[in-house]
Amino acid sequence: MTPEEKQEIVQAVIAALKTNGRTIMQLTPVTTMTSGDNIELNGGRRVEYSVLYDQLYSAAETAIEAYKAEMWTGINTVSSNLLRLQRQVDINGDGLDRLASDFGLMQGSLRIVAEQLEALAEVYCTEAEYNAMIDAGTIDPNTKYFIYES
Repeated sequence: MTPEEKQEIVQAVIAALKTNGRTIMQLTPVTTMTSGDNIELNGGRRVEYSVLYDQLYSAAETAIEAYKAEMWTGINTVSSNLLRLQRQVDINGDGLDRLASDFGLMQGSLRIVAEQLEALAEVYCTEAEYNAMIDAGTIDPNTKYFIYES
């Protein structure tokens, strides 16, 4: 085979790819995937949806657990401060007005932390829980929901 013939074949293959190839915007969009579906990565690589799902699930689970731990650290700090204030009032025998004010502030902080933990539970749910929220009309359009297999 001559170099010219090889070049003709290469040009024919490139032309066929250009004719039959599609851009990302021309691909058919989907809203669900199965575990055997593949997703193209850069560099001509691919990953199965199930592998990507497992990695995302693990990362989300780790992030959620870290967030919960951080929130509980905040709750424990507030509780510790409340106990410290109570001991101070018991020792000094005064400052009840200040204690009541500080207690009110800390109670508000605890309420915010509890609301954030509750909101977190709404974001991390099973498909059945998500569908129940849809049926109840309680889906927040500004919230991202992570649905995991139960």
